[in-house]
This record gives sequence, C-alpha cells and structure tokens, in this order.
Amino acid sequence: MAQTIVKFDRRFQMWEYSVGHSQLLLRSVKDQKNPTRVDVYFKGVAALNMPTLFHGLQVSEVGEDQWRSLKVDFGARNLIEQKFFKVTGDGWQGWVVAYVVFSHEDDGEYNTESKFCNLRFGR
Repeated sequence: MAQTIVKFDRRFQMWEYSVGHSQLLLRSVKDQKNPTRVDVYFKGVAALNMPTLFHGLQVSEVGEDQWRSLKVDFGARNLIEQKFFKVTGDGWQGWVVAYVVFSHEDDGEYNTESKFCNLRFGR
C-alpha cells in the first residue's frame, strides 16, 4: 500500500533541476488563496515523469512490486537505493524515482531561496 508523504491542494510548478546532484525542486508560490510558499525537494533523482505546471500535489512512496508492474524504462541508471514516488495531481498521474523527498512551507517570497538551498549545488 502506498504511503502518502506530501499532499497539497494548490498550484505547483517545476522550479529548478540540477543535473550535477540530480535534485528537483517543485514550488507553489504565495497567491490570494495561499498566504504561504511550499517547496517540495527530491534528492538523487534517477528518473521522472510529470508535467511542469499543475494543480494539486500528492506524493506517495510505493513498493517495488507496484512500480515494477509499470514496466518503466530507467535507461542507463542503476537503481540501487532509490525509491519510487507516485506523484499525482488534478487530472494527472506521474512518478519520480529518487533517494528521498522533503517538503517545507514558509512565508518566503517568489524568489527567496529555498530552505533546501544549502542541500543543493554544494552551497
């Protein structure tokens, strides 16, 4: 059974991806309905399949038996310790294969650095 890790009912977009450290940052900025900003950070990304702009976000870790049944081709990557995260939103379903996912909600502005910036790019 999938375990839900992150769930938000708001608009998100792919904010940043770093090839060198295989890190993905999804962000939901403040708006009239949401007075806070949300960052969702995946570390050690091996593969992903999701839209770049979407509403609603739910991230669940699924077991190996579930993702193997999808027959996903990960190319040249050797998945040793990565986990399979099912990622869904309003009207779509995707996935991210990574070591870990974190989320953080704060009052940061549109371009204020993420709480995770010290984990990215060796900062």
